[in-house]
Order: sequence, then C-alpha cells, then structure tokens
Amino acid sequence: MSFASIWSSFYFGYGSGDYARGPFFFVHVILLSAMTLLVEAVVFSLRKKMDRYSLLYYASFPLLPILGIVFQLLFTGLPWGLIFVTLELLIDAYYRKSRSTQIDGLTGTWNRRKLDSALYARIKGAKNGHSFSLILVDLDHFKVINDTLGHTVGDIALEDAAMILKKSLVTKEDAVGRYGGDEFCLVTEVTAQDELAKMANRIQQSGDAFNATSSRAYNLGFSVGYSTYDPSNKMPLHEFYDEVDKKMYADKVKRAATR
Repeated sequence: MSFASIWSSFYFGYGSGDYARGPFFFVHVILLSAMTLLVEAVVFSLRKKMDRYSLLYYASFPLLPILGIVFQLLFTGLPWGLIFVTLELLIDAYYRKSRSTQIDGLTGTWNRRKLDSALYARIKGAKNGHSFSLILVDLDHFKVINDTLGHTVGDIALEDAAMILKKSLVTKEDAVGRYGGDEFCLVTEVTAQDELAKMANRIQQSGDAFNATSSRAYNLGFSVGYSTYDPSNKMPLHEFYDEVDKKMYADKVKRAATR
C-alpha cells in the first residue's frame, strides 16, 4: 500500500512536503486492527503451551499497535500506525534474541546456561538467609524410546515431560530447567521436606496419569531426587548438583528394583 501510494496517493501522500491521508486510509486502520486481533487470537490458542513470562509478553504485544492506531486517528501529521508497529517489531526481535540465549529451543524450559545463572543467584541469596530447593528429574528409559521409536519421537517425549514438570511448579518463582539430555531441574522456593516429597510424588503420579490417558507409543516415568540448599555449608553449585544427583540415582535404583 505504501509503495503503490507513491504514484496514486490512495493510502497517503505528500502535498507541499506535508504528510496527508489518502481516500483509502481506512484500509490501513482496518489491517492494523485485524493484525492485532490475530496476534491475540494466536496467543489465546497457545496460552497453555507458554511459560508465564512469554504469555505476559505476547498478551501485551498489541498495546503499541493499538496506541499507534489511536495516534493515527487523532494526529494526521505522521504515519503513526507504521511507526508504532515497527517499534513493536524491533522490541519483539530483541525479546526473541534474548530468549534464545536463555531458553531451551525444544522444551521451552530454561537452558543450562540460564539454569546455572539462576542457581548462582539463589546461592548468593541463600547466604543472606533466603534458601531454596532443587529437584532433579531423570526420564526413565529415554534411551529405549530413542533407539526403538527414533529421535523425533524422543523429542516429543521430552516435550511431554517438560509439560508435566511445568504443571508441577508450586510458586510463581519456581521454574524448570533442562539440566542436560533427558534430565530436568525444578528450582523451587519450597524448602519444607514434606512439601518437597509431595512435589516429587506429584511428578511421578503425573507421569502415571499421562501414561493412562495418552495415545503415545511410549510411557513416561520419572526418577526424582531433591535437596534444600544449606547456606551454612557454603556449598558450591557443582557440589549441590552432585548431592541432588546422588539422591535422584538412589530413587532410580529403588524404582528399578520394584518393577
């Protein structure tokens, strides 16, 4: 429309050096409004697959275009709609770039870099009396899924596992990170041991419920270990990982023995 208006001025034009609306300017407003509604419709349809931060961001995505439409209707001196849409797209490009350095592309959870960074920050906070807990979850028999059903199905299994773990979070500050391969970490503000045990049980029960209702060609099982960071020990992060990993492995051995 902008390009065609250079000759026709049906959308906008410049007379005596001033910006002026064309007779079909209303089409521009309709298109911007339709695009805004489309974004909101897509966000609504995908809301259950988004983490909290992405949902908040994309729910607010249309605000600048809407503001551009309002400016366009009130002030005629500039193409405000295009200006605000361009600004929103620049913000979105920055947001997506920053997310790509922190989020695992397959599961939508924190990647290892973000996980380590968040845990370092929590360890620093724990020294000031604000502790936290770490739950390490390993997907049982994941290698069998990959070897028998293929890596594409294995990726789907990881996505399903991540979805289950995200639903197991308790507080708004809790988060899930991909530790590596088929292992995930839940970082939680919960420190009471009985509540952590309930979270671990809920994760494993959610896997059982998934298996009972899913039509997937595989079953999901989770081995779980957890521990609360003790600030008095001044334990470095790699030792804390090792501590939780040993508890997870003990649970894996226990689960294997009961099958």
